[in-house]
Amino acid sequence: MMVWSLATMALGSTLVGQAEPIVLDRGLAIPRVTVAGRNAAPTDLIADLLVRNRLGTPRAGEKLASDRGEAEWREVAAGEQGFDQRAFQSGYLLCTVDLPSEGTYLLRASGHGMVYVNGEPRGGDVYGYGYLNLPVALREGRNTFLFSAGRGQLAAKLVPAPAGLWLDVSDPTVPDLLTSEAGSSVWAAVVVQNTGASAVRDAVLECALGGRTLRTRLPAIPPIAARKVPFRVPVPKDAKPGAVQARLTLRWDGRKSEAQSLPLQVVLPKQVHRRAFFSSIDGSLQYYAVTPSQKPGPDNALVLSVHGASVEAISQARAYRPKDWLTLVAATNRRPYGFDWEDWGRMDALEVLGIAKRAYPHDPSRVILTGHSMGGHGTWHIGLTHPDLFAAIGPAAGWISFRTYAGLVDPGKPEDPVASLLQRAGTPSDTLGLVRNALHYGVYILHGDADETVPVTEARRMREVLSAFHPDLQYCEKPGGSHWWGDDSVDWPEMFAFFQNKRIPDPAKVSRVEFVTANPAVSSRSNWVEVLQQERCLEFSSVVFERVGDRIEGTTSNVAALAFDVGRMDERPSSLAIDGQTLRLAAKGARAFLLKTGGVWRVTGQPARWEKGPHRGGPLKLAFQRHMAFVFGTSGTRDENAWSFAKARYDAEQWQYRGNGAVDLIPDTEATAERLKGRNVILYGNERTNVAIRRFVDPKCPIRVDRGALAVGDRAWRGGGYSALFAYPKAGEDEGMAVVVGGTDVVGMRQTDRLPYLAPGIAYPDWTVFGPGYWREGVSAIPATGFFGNDWRLDPSQSAWR
Repeated sequence: MMVWSLATMALGSTLVGQAEPIVLDRGLAIPRVTVAGRNAAPTDLIADLLVRNRLGTPRAGEKLASDRGEAEWREVAAGEQGFDQRAFQSGYLLCTVDLPSEGTYLLRASGHGMVYVNGEPRGGDVYGYGYLNLPVALREGRNTFLFSAGRGQLAAKLVPAPAGLWLDVSDPTVPDLLTSEAGSSVWAAVVVQNTGASAVRDAVLECALGGRTLRTRLPAIPPIAARKVPFRVPVPKDAKPGAVQARLTLRWDGRKSEAQSLPLQVVLPKQVHRRAFFSSIDGSLQYYAVTPSQKPGPDNALVLSVHGASVEAISQARAYRPKDWLTLVAATNRRPYGFDWEDWGRMDALEVLGIAKRAYPHDPSRVILTGHSMGGHGTWHIGLTHPDLFAAIGPAAGWISFRTYAGLVDPGKPEDPVASLLQRAGTPSDTLGLVRNALHYGVYILHGDADETVPVTEARRMREVLSAFHPDLQYCEKPGGSHWWGDDSVDWPEMFAFFQNKRIPDPAKVSRVEFVTANPAVSSRSNWVEVLQQERCLEFSSVVFERVGDRIEGTTSNVAALAFDVGRMDERPSSLAIDGQTLRLAAKGARAFLLKTGGVWRVTGQPARWEKGPHRGGPLKLAFQRHMAFVFGTSGTRDENAWSFAKARYDAEQWQYRGNGAVDLIPDTEATAERLKGRNVILYGNERTNVAIRRFVDPKCPIRVDRGALAVGDRAWRGGGYSALFAYPKAGEDEGMAVVVGGTDVVGMRQTDRLPYLAPGIAYPDWTVFGPGYWREGVSAIPATGFFGNDWRLDPSQSAWR
């Protein structure tokens, strides 16, 4: 039996009987060919050539013309730490490897945004973590590696890895083992790489610890791909605090890997520790950290802390001194950089908060939110998006928004209707647009006046804005304080003293509600008012209502449907004055529903579950949840099928890297309604190449993508080179969504490869069409985009056409 194990593959080592690792140390570099940043309509001259299969074989001295001047391919060599990326800033590095025969390898690269391996997109390690090891199948003769520029030094090598499964413990997700759980089991996760040409569906991972061995059947591992997999870990019956080593072994197809060690910690229940959970976003295993109360009880406060960029949740939790009166939980944002606490980072924080509310005794009215740096931004974003969840918030060294600090780029000119709708899709990121939601709680702002990372002007601006209307604001600017002045940067005594007496009011006794939302599918509720639908999708909607005796009075802006929890009020209202109208409310029922039609409000029943609402809506990226599956097409030509799998794998690699995630990659022929019941689906290809599209996209969808033709309602584009992204209700389900990522031919399909819909700070509307030459022309080559109406029909007033 042959034994494969990454344990023998440390950097710089060799495999017995195999060639030494191949270091990529020479190449051609070209700078200034991309315009990206946080931009929904980036341009990239090299991507344009790749899409059209016209890159050819670049040579030193060859030039490309662009709006930024001429860019030239030049020879470069790596230093001891890798390639200096200043030589190809906003550009690419091309390396080639000539092999005497085909073979499978692990590509170990760091510092790059992504890489095309023989033309196929693969994930990148832009933050230089060093644990991204991707299986690649290389051919006899010349192989190309085209790296997009990232950060710092770019280093890359190829390590021979014969076909099989490889166990990689360099990027684990692990909880701590509690002495109070001795004899039980917990879940952990590690990466498994498959260098074979077929998916492996029957692998088992054995975990031995403390004299016990547990066996976990693994999900399918796609071919020439990596996936993080969960497995059970036995907690020793005699567990005592300290370090322990679990032994992991893979078994598949009658083969067995060499055992590897996985370090774990056994801790006491009142020590800071990590807990694991399965996320409803993608079904993957995640963790959060806890600084437990030293005197747990029902009167405790519960604090959610969100960390800064590059910080792990466990390090965040350890920065706080344990306290008698509170339990603190630190979410992960899915990764140390993750999603800047927006999108899936925000969802992760809310998942952890929900778990903590069930797991730790506390007073439900004493829930606090705080965070530092990127987590200071997360405190603003999460707190202002979900205001009635918290009694107080405390942003420390926080930045306001992507626009004020983190390089948000408008996709085009404001007068361009397409660019305007692309920008509107990102409205939920506009912190200042939500700022009046801070009236729900107390606010403590902490910042050092010598902060060299996040300028103190970010805090001063929020103080200025809030001071104009907020009655419970405290501001502390530490003289000489840098970005981090020790643990007090987060565990600031005066801030926690401020938190100590804050309470969320009883909704039944709240007499006045003022609430703003950018999207009811993200945030819809404040106390006894819920915004169910908007008149104009992803423009701010606001409500101001007050209870006056047995009457509710108030106004709305950009609201199409509302609900009032009249049954929760201590005195049931009998009438409603809304936007100048007076309506009678029923004497029975827990909720009162209102619908606005033609500018007139009327009392009605609950909107149909089919329609948009808090349970389901756009824009596009919101569909990437509910344990989504990536379904690739196998019903097209060889090139179409190869693209579909490669694109699904690339998205899965991006998701694993940025979101610590794991997604099922499923061929269209195996993606049945029963198998994927209750799960969102992401479909790659067109109706001809992916038979699952017609199975999962509701037949009422007005968008059709087929080979050689793309139609949106009565508008049609014929020929090759057209691409589409759209999200639409999943057939047969009230909450499910389906996304199509595809094109009218291979060129149109490839055009979607690098669209940044999984990146934080970038959003697309419900649907977007990309025309030929998009990567060269940018937003001007987007012929149409828009939002569906609340009934999921095309809405001319929320669509833009060229």
